[in-house]
Order: sequence, then structure tokens, then C-alpha cells
Amino acid sequence: MKKKVLIFEDNKTFSDSLQMLINSTEDIDCPNTYSDPSFILEAISVHKPDMLLMDIDMPNMNGIEAVTLVRKRYPDLPIVMQTIFEQDEKIYNSIIAGANGYLLKKTSP
Repeated sequence: MKKKVLIFEDNKTFSDSLQMLINSTEDIDCPNTYSDPSFILEAISVHKPDMLLMDIDMPNMNGIEAVTLVRKRYPDLPIVMQTIFEQDEKIYNSIIAGANGYLLKKTSP
């Protein structure tokens, strides 16, 4: 059975590329991407993902706020933050909010 990953990223080009990369992997599926995490709990309920990839800076609700919201209902769901900054207070705040780790967006596939 394939693992499911949901992507929350407001850069459509990056999000589409990441989804295509994930879906080309044999054991992982990305059924949907979201540019705004305002409806994150509904998306998790519908897709039942095994992991979330979360951008930090997004409209309406940032990734740190979304992590905090997810942790209240899904304390064990792995969340990996995506960022362009290697040393950033936002990364630290993401981990404090409950993210499991982070990936740099410039990391090669």
C-alpha cells in the first residue's frame, strides 16, 4: 500500500513539481496539494495522509499556525516543514509547534 502525502504550498509551480516528483515514486502518492492551510483538518479527514509537507509562509494561515492546529487533533501525524532559509527563527518556531523536521526547498530531488 502506498504512503499518502499532502502538500501545503502556495507556490503553484513548486507545488506541482513536488507533487509530480512524489507521484513518480513507487511507494508514495500525493492525492492533492493546497495553497492555503485554512481547511487542513478537512483535508486530513478526507485523504487520511501518512505525512504532511508544509510551507511556512502561506496566505490566510501560516504553516506554524497550521502545525499547531493539526497537533491538537492528530498528535502523531508526521509534519515536515519546507523553507528556503537555512537558519531561520520560523524553523525553530515550527519545531516548537510540533513539526517533526524541515527540508530546504533548494534540496535536490
